[in-house]
This record gives sequence, structure tokens and C-alpha cells, in this order.
Amino acid sequence: VNRGEAIPEGVLFGPYTGEFIPAAEYEEIKKAKMESGNAWEIRDQYNNKTVGYIDPGMNPDPQLHWMAKINCPNKTQEQNLVGFQLAGQIYYRVMVDIPRGKELLVWYGSTYAEEMGIELETVDKYTGEEDHVKEAMMCGYCGTGMDGEKKLEEHLGKGGNNKYRCGAKQAEEMVRMAESGERKFVCKVCGKGFKTNESLIVHRSVHTKTKTFVCDEEGCDKSYTGRAGLVKHKKIVHEGSFHEC
Repeated sequence: VNRGEAIPEGVLFGPYTGEFIPAAEYEEIKKAKMESGNAWEIRDQYNNKTVGYIDPGMNPDPQLHWMAKINCPNKTQEQNLVGFQLAGQIYYRVMVDIPRGKELLVWYGSTYAEEMGIELETVDKYTGEEDHVKEAMMCGYCGTGMDGEKKLEEHLGKGGNNKYRCGAKQAEEMVRMAESGERKFVCKVCGKGFKTNESLIVHRSVHTKTKTFVCDEEGCDKSYTGRAGLVKHKKIVHEGSFHEC
């Protein structure tokens, strides 16, 4: 459950932590019915076959392996995280804004859902009134559905800051630039490359959850993991700048 501030769409969590178990070894674990129920499948770079699994174990430490504690939804419309593989690691991307008090939920796949007793015949059944006239276009990076090819192209393109609008595609590009040597400042946790060491230091707070940006207004003890959060806080709380609906 989110016990902090609202988590905005596009935030990435990861990588998923645990021991890497080769596929052949994991098959023996399955035969012995000793699976932990927390393992994520890892595919090869061409997505042709399973090469292994990332497994935090049966009773993972909630501090070290907190992502393993995120549950699978009974209905996909309840899902607010999407899991994806990047550079041999598993990450979760926030699909919609997650308010305080809302449970984080990620879809584990049909096999796991069946083992949990979730009815796959009805899990994706839309309960509202249907009024769509065309099929959604799915983003191959983050799995988000788009209203047509034009919207998908816009989603996969770059914004005004020269970054890809798709958070998963941007993350993959940052890893690529690190691996190619285009960017020298590389995060040891997720493998992303950054232009400057300052940017890397700011990014590290994503993994450590350290709130390095502290409000300097007298009597205010608010702190944030990113500069944007601090700037927004000061404008709304201390400068009285806000938008009315």
C-alpha cells in the first residue's frame, strides 16, 4: 500500500531483486514442487526462450525484496503497475497515478493467475458500457494501450526535453548509452547512463529513497527525493501558486 505521497504515472521501480537461477536448475525446482512463488522469468535478448529466473526466495526480506510483496490483481483494471524486462532485469512501471492509501498491483501473467485461482475467462471482461470503435495500439516497451497509431507514435517519440515520452523506452535508451560508452556516469543498480555526475547523484535517491532535497523555509520539515517535488511544494505551500479546476 502506498503510504507516502501520490506516485505519478511513469515512475519506474527496480530492478527486481533476488538470486538468478538458470532455467535448467529451476526446472528441477519445479519438479520437486519447491517454487517460491516469487520468481520472475528472464528471457534471452531476442525473447525466444527463457534463460533463467530472478527469485528472492519463499520468505523474502520485505526491506531487501519489497517488490516481491506487491500482489497480483484479480481484475486487470485494478492493475496500476506493469512489469517489463530491460537489460536482463525486471522493472515495474507505474501505469496510472497511485494515490496515498492505494495498493500497488502488478499482473504476474496467466500461469501465476491460474495457480491463484483467478478466472482468466472473466479477468479481462469489461464491466462498463462499451463505446470504442477501434482497437487499441499497444506500446511494445511499457504495454500501455494507445488510441490509434498516431497516439502510439506520439507516445514513442521525444518530448521538449529530448527524452522519450515512454518511460520504459527512455530507460532502455539510457542503459544503451551507458553500455555503448556514450554516457560515462552509470548507475550501478539499474545500469542507466547520465550526462553528468550531478544527475547520477540525484537519480540514486530513486533506489535509496533518500530525500536529499530539503525545503529551506523556516519551520518546514518537508523533503523530497527529486528537485521537481521540492519546487512544486514551494510553489504551492510557500508561494501560494496553484491551479484551480
